[in-house]
Amino acid sequence: MNNTQQIIKKLFNIWLHTAWKLIEFEKTFPENEEIEMTREELLPDFFDNLNELYWNYFFVTIAKLLDPHNQGQNKNLSLFTLPELLKSEKKIEWKIVSKKVQNIKEKYKSIIVYRSKKLAHFDFDYNTGKKEFNTSTHINEINDFFTEMLEVINLTLKILEIPEYSPGIMRPADYKGADELNKILADYKKNTMPCKKNC
Repeated sequence: MNNTQQIIKKLFNIWLHTAWKLIEFEKTFPENEEIEMTREELLPDFFDNLNELYWNYFFVTIAKLLDPHNQGQNKNLSLFTLPELLKSEKKIEWKIVSKKVQNIKEKYKSIIVYRSKKLAHFDFDYNTGKKEFNTSTHINEINDFFTEMLEVINLTLKILEIPEYSPGIMRPADYKGADELNKILADYKKNTMPCKKNC
């Protein structure tokens, strides 16, 4: 595996790690009214904090992946690394990949602003209500970003004539931790809390 492949694999590993986090999140916070009510009755503060941690992780990760490759004296590993790698391999298609990454950055610009003004700094105007955030609050948009990320990684690999990565390696059934947690809470509620309906 040459250096270019190794760098692309590092980006793919970020995608893979976050894909697992997305599965964890969707298993922990399914769109299920009964599970939601159980969480609210038993551990509301814990799940509120957990939800915030997940969202902050997703926002920070997306914003970092959309950082410029060259930033002052430093270099970032981001989606903008991909066209730079193609340039170094003298592939004219680097412009196509660069354009796609620019489009992704524009699409998710609100997340970049949120990271900068809320998570990295307490910007005065945004944190005192003089300005408002326009940030995604639905997990589908986070999923969409990582779908687009994998697509642009695979486009780069295709241009380099390297085998592409398959999203099929992610199987939600493999992750059982959140399912078990929700089951434990449901069993605890059933066995310890007063029955409000016909038992």
